[in-house]
Amino acid sequence: MAAARPAAAPKASTPGEAAPVERGPDNSVQALLEEVRRERPPGPAQKPVLAMTRYEQVSTLLIVLAVGLGFAMLGLTVQYIATRPRPVVVNVAPLEILEEDPGGSPDGSPDETLKVDSPYEERNDASLVDNPTDELSQIEAAAGDAMDFSDNVSDQAAGAVAVAAPMPQQFLFDAQSSGRRGSATGTGRRGLGMGPGKKGFPRDQRWFISFSDRLPVSEYAKQLDFFRIELGAVLPDKIVYLSNMSTQPRTRTATSGKDEKRLYMNWQGGTRRLADIELFQNAGIDAQNALILHFYPPDIENALAHLERDYAQRKADEIRRTFFIVKRKEKDGGYEFEVTRQTYLK
Repeated sequence: MAAARPAAAPKASTPGEAAPVERGPDNSVQALLEEVRRERPPGPAQKPVLAMTRYEQVSTLLIVLAVGLGFAMLGLTVQYIATRPRPVVVNVAPLEILEEDPGGSPDGSPDETLKVDSPYEERNDASLVDNPTDELSQIEAAAGDAMDFSDNVSDQAAGAVAVAAPMPQQFLFDAQSSGRRGSATGTGRRGLGMGPGKKGFPRDQRWFISFSDRLPVSEYAKQLDFFRIELGAVLPDKIVYLSNMSTQPRTRTATSGKDEKRLYMNWQGGTRRLADIELFQNAGIDAQNALILHFYPPDIENALAHLERDYAQRKADEIRRTFFIVKRKEKDGGYEFEVTRQTYLK
């Protein structure tokens, strides 16, 4: 039996010789790889796999839905624009401003109401006799002419030119005044205005329209045609109407004005009446000694009434005079009326 070899004693270090240092576990990358290689079971090497998380799947689905809704809305919008019905054009008639026949006296009361003492029943056009005298109306007409003359003098002093002023709405060759028997209750004072109606002045007595004298006759004729104003020359036995003055003048005649319902005016100043005479001469009509009138279509009259009301938001029975001018539009080269000033009743 062999004797056991005694364990070798640790070698004593001699002076000047370093003792070996015990190393701990190796944490280097190479050591880690070796350890993983030893622990991995044998077999083919597995490649890394990339996969979407649940959050990424939900967010992607929401983005796809939003983009799809956007394209669907774009398609529906294009289809609506391409297939929508055309709007129906409705020709709405402009609001027509109607006025009652005003009347009274230039120095009358604005609060007057008709009063006629008579045993007959009440009537709106009551009078004491069947055919009342026109003496009072002649006096009132003279007073109105005096006031018109004073207005014209002031306008000419201020530089106004070619003001078309109205004349009484009557140019029948055989016209007569008449009334009906009846009674009316009221204050009995004379109203402020002209005529037998309520206070105020009618349009043909309060409107003044100015056409510039500085324009050539051809431009003046274009203005008349633009507003469809028809000229009328009152001759001893007929009335000659003239229209379409700027291109091919057209004329027509009438033996009476009893069916004429349009607003008409005549000249009170300026030199534009000479232009009217020239326009008649171009059509072969001698209107040198005729009374020349301007006939306004109903829609133009209504437009003037709107301009008058919108100028100062005053009622028609409060206005004494309204002055219009004709000016050119900058956009389309047409023409339009404009209110320059107004005067009012007391």
